[in-house]
Amino acid sequence: MKRINLKSYEVDGTRNIAVCPACSKEIPTLPGALLPKVCVTCGAEAVAGRVPSKVEYNVKDQLCSLLFHPELKLSATQAREREKVKETILKAKDSVNLEEVDYNYIKQGLDVARGFTANDLELINRVYDAEEVEVNPKHKDKVKEET
Repeated sequence: MKRINLKSYEVDGTRNIAVCPACSKEIPTLPGALLPKVCVTCGAEAVAGRVPSKVEYNVKDQLCSLLFHPELKLSATQAREREKVKETILKAKDSVNLEEVDYNYIKQGLDVARGFTANDLELINRVYDAEEVEVNPKHKDKVKEET
């Protein structure tokens, strides 16, 4: 059985901003709101841009995406088997214990995926360096649910 750390981590990314060309200031925007079209201070038309920012890398979501990567060309039966693994990952808190077959589903997704960046290396390392854990067969189901 393999244990994978599911804690999200921060990566370098960018965020959308609106800038006033007249004031040369960023126009305040509420999280999740659309970018403003005009400056609230002077009324000038805003210009959209992007700035460097720290972004949360959601490990659970990425692992679930790897389970169903399009390059795997899964059959309906294979997709259903992986759905159970997805639910296990989503229910887990900080880490998840996976049977070897379930762990291999994630590795298969990593092996077929292309276009990784430096931001993905932590996830890749967490999967390939997953801790081997011994579980007493009597308590196997209980341990899987507790993580």
